Amino acid sequence: MRTESSPKFLGTSHSKIDDFFKQYDILGLDAFSSRTKNPAKGNTNPPMDKTGSRPELYYDYFESPLGPLWIVAGPAGLSYLIRGKSEDLLLTEIESRTGRRPLKKLNQMSRWRGPLVRYFSGEAIVFDGPISFLEGSPFQQSVWRTLLEIPYGTVRSYQWVGEQMALERAGRAIGNACGKNPIPVIIPCHRVVRQNGTLGGYTGGIEIKKKLLALEGIIIKEGRFSSRF
Repeated sequence: MRTESSPKFLGTSHSKIDDFFKQYDILGLDAFSSRTKNPAKGNTNPPMDKTGSRPELYYDYFESPLGPLWIVAGPAGLSYLIRGKSEDLLLTEIESRTGRRPLKKLNQMSRWRGPLVRYFSGEAIVFDGPISFLEGSPFQQSVWRTLLEIPYGTVRSYQWVGEQMALERAGRAIGNACGKNPIPVIIPCHRVVRQNGTLGGYTGGIEIKKKLLALEGIIIKEGRFSSRF
C-alpha cells in the first residue's frame, strides 16, 4: 500500500493537527465514517485470508459518457475508478500501487456497473456499496469520506469540507487530497468548489467536472455559480 506523506496545514495550529491525528490512534481509521450519511465505508488494509495473502482484486470495463472507466474492487469493497487507460496500462498501474494484479471477472462488478449506468442516465442516486481504500494517508482518507456527505445535485466549498473535519484552514491540503481521490464520481470530488463560487480544479480536467455537475442539474454561468459557499 502506498501512503502519502502528511500534508502541511497552513494557518492551522500544531496542537489542532496533533489532536486530529490522535483521533486515529484512539478510534481507528474508520472514525470519520460515522459522520457520513452515505453508508459506504472506507476500509484500510483488507484482512489477509487463511493463506496469509491479501484478497484478490477484480476489474471490469464500463463505457461512460466520459469515456472508458475501469472498475477495480475486492471482497472488502470498491477501490478504484480509473478513466481512459488501456487494459495493459491499468493492470500495470494497479499492480504497482497495490502489489496485486487484478483479475477480470464480470460477475464481481455488477453491484458497481448498475449504479453507474443509472447515474450517467441522469438518475439521482446514492452510491451505498462498501469502499476499501488501498492507498492514501489518514488525512486524505478522511477527506474522501467527508466528500460522501455532499448530496447529489449540490456543491460545497473546500472550506466546508475543512469545517466538517474541524480543520477550517486546511483548504489547500483538502484540495490536494481531492486531486488524489482514487474513486472519482462515486466519491464526488467534482461537487467541491471554491468559496468564491468558481469551479476550482479537477484532476480529470475542468470540462469533465462541468459535465458531471451539469448531469446533476447544477447550473454554471461564465465559470461561476450564482452564490457563495
